[in-house]
Amino acid sequence: LLAPYVGMSLYSWTTIIAVVLAGLTIGHWIGGRAGQRAITGATTDEQFIGRSRRVIFTFLILAALASLATLFLLRLVSAWALPRFDPISAIGLITFACFFLPSLFVGGVSPVLTLIAIKSRADSGATIGHMYAMGAAGAIVGTLLTGLVFISLLGSTTTVLSIAVLYGLLALLFAGNILRRGVAVLVVLLVPSLSAGGLSGLSNPCHEESQYYCIRVDDLRFGPAAARVMALDHLGHGVNLRDFPRRFHSPYVQLIDELVFRRTGGNAFSGFLLGGGAYTLPRAWLAGDKAHRLVMAEIDPAVTNTAIDKLWFKPDERIRIIHQDARVALGREKGPFDIIVGDAFTDIGIPPHLVTREFHDLVKARLTPVGLYVINAVDRKRRPKFALSLAATLQQSFTYVTLWLPEAELGGSDSRTTWVIAASDKPFGANRLRARQGSDTSWRGISAGRLAKVFEDVKPVILTDDFTPVNRLLSGLLLSRELAE
Repeated sequence: LLAPYVGMSLYSWTTIIAVVLAGLTIGHWIGGRAGQRAITGATTDEQFIGRSRRVIFTFLILAALASLATLFLLRLVSAWALPRFDPISAIGLITFACFFLPSLFVGGVSPVLTLIAIKSRADSGATIGHMYAMGAAGAIVGTLLTGLVFISLLGSTTTVLSIAVLYGLLALLFAGNILRRGVAVLVVLLVPSLSAGGLSGLSNPCHEESQYYCIRVDDLRFGPAAARVMALDHLGHGVNLRDFPRRFHSPYVQLIDELVFRRTGGNAFSGFLLGGGAYTLPRAWLAGDKAHRLVMAEIDPAVTNTAIDKLWFKPDERIRIIHQDARVALGREKGPFDIIVGDAFTDIGIPPHLVTREFHDLVKARLTPVGLYVINAVDRKRRPKFALSLAATLQQSFTYVTLWLPEAELGGSDSRTTWVIAASDKPFGANRLRARQGSDTSWRGISAGRLAKVFEDVKPVILTDDFTPVNRLLSGLLLSRELAE
């Protein structure tokens, strides 16, 4: 639910877990107090159970309505918070506004149920243990079904609607009179009727929800050229022009193509690509008749299918696609490859296991002696803590490491940009590149050692499997108002 607005990252995972646990915790406390009042005000067991049923009914109805409201609040609060706050604060505000109350209301149910169970059984210790075990088992089953079945089968919006209906049906079990039964039936009917009404608050921003991403493809126009952009979660991951597969919209993608061309001399090469996205680079490289040998590691089959169905990517016998984690896939390949490209990084969603010294040793082992490894990273222009740390880590495995930027971006404000880092045991031979075609863009390459002297106050960190503080290194970038906007 959060991914289309704030992406999928350590920050969103941490915040959603903390907010839901906070809601459940306070809900448990409120539910325990409500249950105690039901005991105190009752003179008989029947009266206590009747009072408790009303409390449970109220919690379940409020949980159903709060769950339904989540789908509306998510859009309203996101539109308000994202332009006003840095990304981390915005994630916290959106998550709290949308998911705290549903967790609180459903958290109030189990203490009251536990009191009822204790009242009706002699062995209170075993009863409490039984209720805790059932609660944990329900959480496990719900997690597995949601992650493995419901999201990919129903989509997140329909899953939330189903939960709201389920809460309403459960409330019916505790509705003791006609009025409360009517309220529960109204809630159960309200949810699907709102969904069928096609209200904008319930529209799903994803064209497809896979087990990994919210995928969306939108049409664009570049003059007379038809184009489409693929968005994964909240960010665009590539633009493809229908009739011009070798025309690149993103300067960093064009730079990677230029670096590969300079290293291979325009001849056929073997390459391994980490991350598919819109499949822009393999689409460009397969557009000619060169006998390339490409292997693509894309973890999500839905991304590949979308690129084929909607982004004009036409795979042939020159490319083999592996739907697997890139590090696992590369480890199983024998190689050697002339080129390895790492393009699995976008914004705050950086897989830490793909930037460590151990992974770079694996990359080097799969390259030819003069092979080239190219990777992109989003960071600041004037204090690139993560990019410098990534370059310093690459120097542990490769002799020559160079960081590239468009010449037009050298100097100026400390805004974010996409660095391209090239590593090899063969020198690059030039520190300036001009686009061969399609634009007048030029790039400047700066060695990692020279760039470290320019930013003497930025101390790089050697990234390892044991210590990869990517989020800390990027914290300045993440907290910038410019990124939020």
